[in-house]
Amino acid sequence: MACRKNGKLFWRKRIKTMYNAHPPDDLPDWLEPFITGELYSSMSCGSYKAVYVIGDLAISVEETHKNKNIREQMEKRNQNIRERLSWIEPKYQKYFNYSKNEWVWQGFIFRELSLCPKGTLADMMDSYHYTLQDVHLKQLIRALQALHVDASLVIGDLKPANIMFCTCDCLAFIDLDSAVILPIRKDSRIYRTGWWNIISKINPNTVNHPRKLLITSDWIAISLVVMMHYAVKEDDTQLSIRVIRSHNESDYSYSYIKGIDKDEMEEASNLARAAHDIIRHFRLFKDGSFRLPDRKYIDKLLEVSWSNRWQRAVNSVIDGMLGF
Repeated sequence: MACRKNGKLFWRKRIKTMYNAHPPDDLPDWLEPFITGELYSSMSCGSYKAVYVIGDLAISVEETHKNKNIREQMEKRNQNIRERLSWIEPKYQKYFNYSKNEWVWQGFIFRELSLCPKGTLADMMDSYHYTLQDVHLKQLIRALQALHVDASLVIGDLKPANIMFCTCDCLAFIDLDSAVILPIRKDSRIYRTGWWNIISKINPNTVNHPRKLLITSDWIAISLVVMMHYAVKEDDTQLSIRVIRSHNESDYSYSYIKGIDKDEMEEASNLARAAHDIIRHFRLFKDGSFRLPDRKYIDKLLEVSWSNRWQRAVNSVIDGMLGF
């Protein structure tokens, strides 16, 4: 269990004990509910941090690194990521939930995230009433393109647990301090994540086109999120059974997903078909070699993510012409 690693399951209890013994004079207002309030309603853990959701508040907690040099390097890297995120077109800013405020105390870094009352996408998928609409994923897909183009950043660790549903009525990427800075250089830390991510199997530093590999890894990951979205919504279908089986067995060749009957995919939505095409055309061989999906399949996913918006605009123009 990720929460048990490094004792993260008991971080909040430990922090409250320290607070009660020696309360700081400069405790930020935004952090008070986390330390002095009732027990959190939910939490999720990654390799280095825990995210606590208390009502409308989301707090990321991470231990500071003991090595001062590494700590300073991480701080500079986070500043670089924050600056690059500011380069993104304003209409896409809300889809990147980096942090609103930060405070360091007693060996911990606390970060205030934007309001996300429904928790992570992983939480939502685990619930009995999953009602997320396709449009939310389409918005996220368009934002991902903006991240790659405007900020030259790759999420790398893209998975449902690192996506939150926020009060903007939109999904937003979180845990962005693990983003990969392009082009690859000293501060471009590349994380190995276990959730269906090809970076876990392919070292970008040993390939001829690492930028292409890293960017495509995000598109494969978001396509897998899309497939999981439909697997949860369409229970007991072949799509659902194969996607869940592939995920549970950590099948990095995605063979179960690739094997979904063509007839069933033809009946699926445009978004599902576009995501399936990206996964279907990725190959990872036993000798470590691979074949990435052609860019045309990624472009198709982007085209589909805009389709409803275009249709609404066309309908609006037609309605105006007809006097509606």
